[in-house]
Amino acid sequence: MTKEETWSALLEMGAVTGQMPQQRWDLSAIKLIGRNLQKAYLRDVNLHKADLRGADFYKADLRGADLSDALLSRANINRADLYGTNLHRADLKVASLIETDLSTAILTETELVSAVLNGAYLNGANLSGANLSNATLYNASLRSCLLRESALINTNLISADLTGADFTGAMLYNVATAGWKLKGARANYIYRSSELYNPTERDKHKISFSPGQFEYMYGSSAAIDVTIESPLLFDDLFSFEALVRHISRNHAELGLSISGVSISGKLASIRINVSRDDVLNVAAMQLAAGLQSAVKGSVDSERFISALETEYSMYKIISLSENFKMHLKRVSMNLVKQDGSVRSACSEIAGSCMGSSR
Repeated sequence: MTKEETWSALLEMGAVTGQMPQQRWDLSAIKLIGRNLQKAYLRDVNLHKADLRGADFYKADLRGADLSDALLSRANINRADLYGTNLHRADLKVASLIETDLSTAILTETELVSAVLNGAYLNGANLSGANLSNATLYNASLRSCLLRESALINTNLISADLTGADFTGAMLYNVATAGWKLKGARANYIYRSSELYNPTERDKHKISFSPGQFEYMYGSSAAIDVTIESPLLFDDLFSFEALVRHISRNHAELGLSISGVSISGKLASIRINVSRDDVLNVAAMQLAAGLQSAVKGSVDSERFISALETEYSMYKIISLSENFKMHLKRVSMNLVKQDGSVRSACSEIAGSCMGSSR
């Protein structure tokens, strides 16, 4: 749409009145809930505190617009141009921003919980203090962006380009990182914690870095590849995640997070990222002990399962199934070092492979 066509569309919606302003449009606090604004021309428009929930901005031109404090939850902003846009403290929960250009945008303290930003461009964007919990940024470009004090909890950053990004003060917990690029990325410190609203607890999981150390430790993660030789139910995958989450809570230094799941026929392959090579063996032993406890009928195992069910309660997922415990009897693990070399955990970690039925 042209600028004139966009104004006419707004007139038809009853959102504005009168002639199109020759100066900058002031549409602050406007209500356009669920409206169709595909390909609209809203460049440099003032949309401060606008209510745009569920609106359709597909391929819209919002370059330089002021969307600070705007409500954009569940909005469709796919392939839109938001270059240099001000989205400070905007609510973008569950919004779709697939292949959207947010380069140099201001996204400070922005709510991006469960937002989808696959293939989005956020080069040079300021995401300081943003909440990206459960957001998906698969194959997104975040080169030289600021992620200081942001929340990256259960965030999908698979194949994301974070070259030169600044993570200082960010919370990184259960982040999917397979194939991410961290060349030149930096952080003075991060928190391996999900305690978003409990700073005292969060501070217990603070990890500090010397120059270059963050990139070295996280740029090419060590990993444990777990293979379960039995078809899994969807709930079983959540069960396994709960197990990893439980271990991670008690051993934050291991940096455990599930970065990928692949199911083919009767095989389920799960990759668990580990912070670095020198804790791979410890991580494998903790995982092996957890798997064994989950399938044994001892008092200790029941106590362990009870702890996992507590993890579940946070996500309202059903308790551990007998199906899950049965499948864990057929598990093998490979340890993957940061240089890509692989070795079987069975050869070095006693009891780490559960192959009793082989």
